[in-house]
Amino acid sequence: MDFFSANADKKLPHNIEVFLTKRTHPYIKDFDEVSLSLHSKRQKPMTIMDPPCSLSDIPTVIPEETVIDRGKSAFPEPDSFKYMIIQHMKTPIIKNYDGTLVEIVNRLEKVTEDYGLDPTHLSRYGFLNANYNARPTSILREALAYARAHNINIIDFNVIDKIFDDYFEWNLNHVYDVWEDLIKKPTIPLSLRVEYRDIIRIIRKYEKDVSVEIIKSEAKTEPHETERLLKEMERAGLIYWSSPGRYRLIPSLF
Repeated sequence: MDFFSANADKKLPHNIEVFLTKRTHPYIKDFDEVSLSLHSKRQKPMTIMDPPCSLSDIPTVIPEETVIDRGKSAFPEPDSFKYMIIQHMKTPIIKNYDGTLVEIVNRLEKVTEDYGLDPTHLSRYGFLNANYNARPTSILREALAYARAHNINIIDFNVIDKIFDDYFEWNLNHVYDVWEDLIKKPTIPLSLRVEYRDIIRIIRKYEKDVSVEIIKSEAKTEPHETERLLKEMERAGLIYWSSPGRYRLIPSLF
C-alpha cells in the first residue's frame, strides 16, 4: 500500500495526480491500493462537495472529543508496519463481484430515500456517487480491510451488509448530523431536455442496469450522438454506471 498526503485547499501535485488517475508509475500493479490523506485550513466546507469531502473516499467528520497527538512520528512502529504488510498480502475474494456492486447501489438508493436527499446525489458529482467506480468501490475497499483483519477469505453479501451498516451508514449519519445544512435536499422535478427522452424510455423499458450496447441499438439517434447524449446525462446527474458498461436512471425518473 502507498500513502500520500496533500493539501485539499490546493490543486493536487502533478506526481500524485498522475499516480492516482493514470497509474503510470512503473512499480504499481493492478492490485495495489492507494491511501490519500487530506488536510485543510478551512474550519468547514462551503458544501459537502467541496474539499476535503469531495476528494475523500467516504466523507468523514472527526468526533469533537478526538485528540490528535502531533508529537508522535507519522510512521508506525516496526512491528506494526510488519503486521500491516503481512495483512496486505492477504487476498480475500469478493464473491459475485458484479452482483455485489449492484447490491451496494441498491443500498445507496435506499439511503438516499431514507435521508430525503436529492436523487442527483447518486450521480457522478453527488455526495453518494453510486457509479460503480466511486462509493461502491470505496465500500468494497472497507470490506477487504475488514476481511483481512478478521481472516475472512470469501466476501459475500453478509459481509458487505455489515460494512454498509456498521461503517458506511454509521459514518454517513454522523456527517449528516454535523453538516445537514450543506447537503443538497430534493429540488423541483427536473426539467428534461427533449433529446434525453428516448434514452430515458429505453432504460425505463428494461427497468435497471441497461447495457450501453442495448441503448445504442434501440436509440433513434446515431451511435456517436447517443454516446454524446449519455455523457451529457451523466454530467446532468440523470444517470450513472451501476456496474461496468451498464447505466441506471436516478430513482426520480422512474
